Amino acid sequence: MRLKAFFLFLTLISLTSCGPQKEHLANLSLQSSKVIVGDELPDWDIVDKETELNLNYTRPVGKLIIGNHRCTGFLIGPKTVMTNHHCISNETEAKTAIFTLQKWAVDYDGRPYLRKSSYSCPKFILANKKLDFAIVECMENLGEKYGHLELSSGENTEYMDVHVIHHNCNYLVGRNCSPQKLISEGEVLPNIEYNKFYHTGDTLSGSSGAPVISVLTGKVIGLHNSGLSTMNESRPGMGMYNGAIKINKIIEYINFEKPLYKWSSRQ
Repeated sequence: MRLKAFFLFLTLISLTSCGPQKEHLANLSLQSSKVIVGDELPDWDIVDKETELNLNYTRPVGKLIIGNHRCTGFLIGPKTVMTNHHCISNETEAKTAIFTLQKWAVDYDGRPYLRKSSYSCPKFILANKKLDFAIVECMENLGEKYGHLELSSGENTEYMDVHVIHHNCNYLVGRNCSPQKLISEGEVLPNIEYNKFYHTGDTLSGSSGAPVISVLTGKVIGLHNSGLSTMNESRPGMGMYNGAIKINKIIEYINFEKPLYKWSSRQ
């Protein structure tokens, strides 16, 4: 993580220094495909039994399959799932989406095993392309079994330590790898925009829709949706940093568009 921080510091200096930047910026690309920050191997860990026990905010995060593409989603209420607009953008896509959650259990011999269950969440509630979010509702009350995440209404996120919980695998090494629930450590960078912030948690395509969670509060502060990489990079998937939509801006939009909609009793 220290090497990444140093790399990112140099990157930010080059982007904000005086003088013409058009040529430099032309070689950068903000993509919906995510990036591994720096030149290292992915800095993430599998969410094992111990991690799930110690960090209960990993439980409500699931894998979304929509047609032939894969994303991440998470419960923000007993039945309500949030993900990206570029994952689910309309009712038709919501009806085809399969949401898979997992939970560690113990068999009769006392051995831990991973229990996975898939659910249908066909009710399309709301989506917005600019904020790149979508909300759907599941047919079952999943919150009773897996819990749900709390959304932060706070604004100040600079330099905050974060966890990105997502479903993925290092397909840059093995194309046929099987996605697992992962946890990536990172930090929010100071180049914050009105609706967006940037972070250093490692991700790849398939991580779209993952919650960016404050390590301090355990609340969701962002919805992961993009990555900044060089267009002529020699190693595809490697990049500078990743982007997330501020969750408080999404809350403001939902409250404006659907003021009576309640996704959680904690609102």
